[in-house]
Amino acid sequence: MADIDASEPALWNEIKELEQREANAMLRADVSELDLLWADDLLVNSTANLIADKKILLAIIREGRLRLRSLQPTDTEGRDQWRYTRHHGK
Repeated sequence: MADIDASEPALWNEIKELEQREANAMLRADVSELDLLWADDLLVNSTANLIADKKILLAIIREGRLRLRSLQPTDTEGRDQWRYTRHHGK
């Protein structure tokens, strides 16, 4: 993706904007926004090696079982990665 910013700046800006919207929605636990942003076939693999689809992950967030305290973008080999601090439970 590092080459996209030079060759297609409009696309790069759109990607960055969507990533920021997702980060903000995660911090607010805004399941309505996440539902709009995430693909219906989303699958997430956690560090506990548990796999959740979009429906399950949205339910976990809605129920307050997954809350993020912070998100920090980092640049790894030209790709943004997100570091987060999680808060367990309600």
